[in-house]
Amino acid sequence: MRAFLIRFVSFVLLLLVLASLLDWLISYRYRQRTDLIAGEFVVWNDIYAGNIQTDYVIYGSSRAWVQFNPAQFIDSLGQTAYNLGVDGQNFHMQHLRHLELLRHNAAPKNIILSLDLFSLEKNIYLYNETQYLPYQLFNTNILKYRSQYVNHKPALHFIPLLRYAGRKQVIGEAFEKVVIDKNQIRIKGYMGQEREWTAEADTVLAQLQPFAIPIDDGMKLLFENFLQEMKRKQVNVVLVNPPEYVGGQGHITNRNEILAYYAAQAKRFGFPFLDYSGLPLCLEKTNFYNSSHLNARGATLFTAIFLQELKKEKAIHAAKHPSP
Repeated sequence: MRAFLIRFVSFVLLLLVLASLLDWLISYRYRQRTDLIAGEFVVWNDIYAGNIQTDYVIYGSSRAWVQFNPAQFIDSLGQTAYNLGVDGQNFHMQHLRHLELLRHNAAPKNIILSLDLFSLEKNIYLYNETQYLPYQLFNTNILKYRSQYVNHKPALHFIPLLRYAGRKQVIGEAFEKVVIDKNQIRIKGYMGQEREWTAEADTVLAQLQPFAIPIDDGMKLLFENFLQEMKRKQVNVVLVNPPEYVGGQGHITNRNEILAYYAAQAKRFGFPFLDYSGLPLCLEKTNFYNSSHLNARGATLFTAIFLQELKKEKAIHAAKHPSP
């Protein structure tokens, strides 16, 4: 009996070792596919490698990573920036990225928080969920934040290889031979979109019916706690509502209520809230590829305008808090 137990335990340990090695190989290969999932692996790899040592970090959704160009920060401010915008995610998953940043990099001193009307809406399905696969084994932060979505299984975070079971597409992509175009990946988290407004964008906008966006109380609490923590840690936060095409601004019936909430929370914690939805560039379709996203040309124009405003905010802050 004792010999049987020894053989059984040895067999199980061997399986675990083999599963762990194969898990590592798939994860390593998959996270090298920087051409997939809107380039999210570029950002995650930089986070986990501790490569984000910068003056400014930019948080937000796709309205962050396609609209704030870090290269212009160097030209305008002489300071560095990294764009941590995560495609299609609300503030809940943006906050996860913030926590992972803190685990592996120096804490930021300046945060630009790009907000939109969907930032505090609760989702039950996790968009682009495969981006977390290479990093989630034994990761308690990812476990906690993913657990709030449907079809989540905690065992996937603790048993090597299990999360790849049945994922033929992911495994195929991990081992597929691909020559990645270096011009089509995110640079410091940013990738401007060389796209134009099309007739399809007109059609989508014309067919869009007015609707309200429900704001989740738990998301509001997380958002407010984040601002409170940043205030306590003396981190400079600038809340921003980036440009939106004027023709799309009237479809969300509680738009003014959401923006008023952002402004109120910014005032409550002593942070500026900059709303750019009234800029003249919002009148021109040539600056957008859809009603809520600037193209590369529009992003360059907007980032330049924003940086001029940021200089003013820095001067105001310096006047209120002079160096000893």
